[in-house]
Amino acid sequence: MALVALAATLLAAAGTSDAAQKFLVPDGNRSAAVHRIPMLADPVLKGDDKPIGPEDTPVLPYSPRATCSARCHDYAIVEGGWHFSAPDPKVAPGRPGEPYFLTDLKTGTQIPVSPRGWPGTYKPSAVGLTPWKFMLAFGGHTPGGGYGEKFIGDMQADPAARWQVSGKIEIDCQGCHSGDPMQDQSNWASNLERENFMWAATASSAIGMVRGNAKTVPETWDPMTPATGDNPKEFPPSVVYDKWRFNAANLTGKEPAKNWEVFFNVNWKPSNERCFFCHTNHPLGKDAPKKFQENGDVHLAAGLNCADCHRHDLDHNMARGYEGETIGGTPATLTCRGCHLGEQSAAAGPDTMGGRLGAPVPAHKGIPTVHFKKLACTTCHSGPMPDKTVMHVQTSRAHNLGVKAKEHRDDAPPFIQWPVFMRDESGRIAPNKVAWPAFWGRMKDDKVTPMAPEAVQEVGGDALATDELRKWKPLSEDQIKKILTALAAKKDAGEPVFVTGGKLYRLAGGALTSAEHAAAAPYAWPVAHDVRAKTQSLGAGGCTDCHSTDSPIAFGQVAADSMAETQAPLTKVMYEFQGRNPLELKAWAMSYMFRPMFKVVGFATAALLAAVLALYLFLGLAAFLRWASKKAPQG
Repeated sequence: MALVALAATLLAAAGTSDAAQKFLVPDGNRSAAVHRIPMLADPVLKGDDKPIGPEDTPVLPYSPRATCSARCHDYAIVEGGWHFSAPDPKVAPGRPGEPYFLTDLKTGTQIPVSPRGWPGTYKPSAVGLTPWKFMLAFGGHTPGGGYGEKFIGDMQADPAARWQVSGKIEIDCQGCHSGDPMQDQSNWASNLERENFMWAATASSAIGMVRGNAKTVPETWDPMTPATGDNPKEFPPSVVYDKWRFNAANLTGKEPAKNWEVFFNVNWKPSNERCFFCHTNHPLGKDAPKKFQENGDVHLAAGLNCADCHRHDLDHNMARGYEGETIGGTPATLTCRGCHLGEQSAAAGPDTMGGRLGAPVPAHKGIPTVHFKKLACTTCHSGPMPDKTVMHVQTSRAHNLGVKAKEHRDDAPPFIQWPVFMRDESGRIAPNKVAWPAFWGRMKDDKVTPMAPEAVQEVGGDALATDELRKWKPLSEDQIKKILTALAAKKDAGEPVFVTGGKLYRLAGGALTSAEHAAAAPYAWPVAHDVRAKTQSLGAGGCTDCHSTDSPIAFGQVAADSMAETQAPLTKVMYEFQGRNPLELKAWAMSYMFRPMFKVVGFATAALLAAVLALYLFLGLAAFLRWASKKAPQG
């Protein structure tokens, strides 16, 4: 994985001899390690730990676990990292971030899902997602591990799971660390969809081509059986390696057989392009900039990499860069304030001083310091500039961006809005992305439990039928009433409800009623990027960017996205998310309308007072001189 950094081990730290040492130990050299190494398959599947090559029968996919941990890197430590540990209940969840969204066009479902259990999200098991189903739905924008390997749970408890055919989804080290321009994460996603789990890393690495489809083979199929046939949709997964990638090395001078080695172009520090596959924002709307018009993040434009700030140690507990973070032991200077301001004291030490990585130390001239207590840095500098109405945005993980086999429509759920200015955990106002949940559920004692879309489809039947399943279409009032009536037949399960658009819908005397409910509240997570330069920040146009009677940061309109066409959408004003009084805001803003006049009057008054003081000064001086002349001795 992370080259020299990943080579360190606890055994080496304890002084174990080189002969007993399993993993390589870093010696401090900053040059990149050349990864010309034997490529290994899963030893359990292959039956031995000999290198694999293009002439094997059958040709097996390579195993990142076996290959990377054979002589160099401690895979067991790496798999505890932030990107792989979401299902681990022992890992602190950290600040809420972007969830996965379980969407279903037929039932109008849009549920934020997170194994970390962030407030406002649901655990996968609560919406019928087993580890197998979770990886099929979302694995294309994960780096493997987690639910795909270490936390697959009880396979017998999930009759739909086919781990014995597909294999596990090991961490795709190359997905982050590859420097090969042929590395293609779209192939990773498409192979996971075909249930080619243990073949996905080989397919994305471009070392060879993976054909076939584990999804269609019987459960008794043995991966050691060579594939036959010509139609990729009709025969099992198979690998054809590019022979030019391999060279033969007689490692000991004794083996008569070839000992294949492969060159992996590995970057110790992941390139930005590797991060972008899972972390991309795509603004929507007529006012959204075209790709060539986007400026990107000011840090990247200055030559920084994502990994310059989002660092980690051997354990891969990546610094997420927010204040108060505890996971990963984040240094103070890897936050906005820490990097640019630090402790502003050389006595605090080099790790807490501002100006790290050449970051300018902002003066913020003319801005009262109270702003830095009430606003996050991202409020003025991150995301798109706010407007009177919030815009929609698509993300890689929520909309499968970057996957060539997917159809990408601007009107496809989940519907995500930004920037919505809300208070963060410290009470400061900060920009957020927001998604309004939509799901069918059961309510008991005012608590709503969501239903899996499959369960709703089974009951809803013809009421959910639509001509274009690939195109989202809002549910009508009649459809909602029919489905709620059908769900009500199971009386002991709780009252059936439908949550969407910030409201909870239920039947009362045969009529459909709606009201706001806690279960319908939007899920929000902070906006960190793209960061804008100071001349493009909020406030660069003057105080009235925020302090006006129609400023977007306080009076912007947020219309709740609804999966139903029953009523006018629920609309919130930004100050409602901030807990601020609109009358006070407008009164304070009104004062800025008269500030130019106040300044003129103030300066004129000051000039008049100065003239009066000067006059009295001269009069006083003249009186003093007259007095002094009388008191002076004659002659």
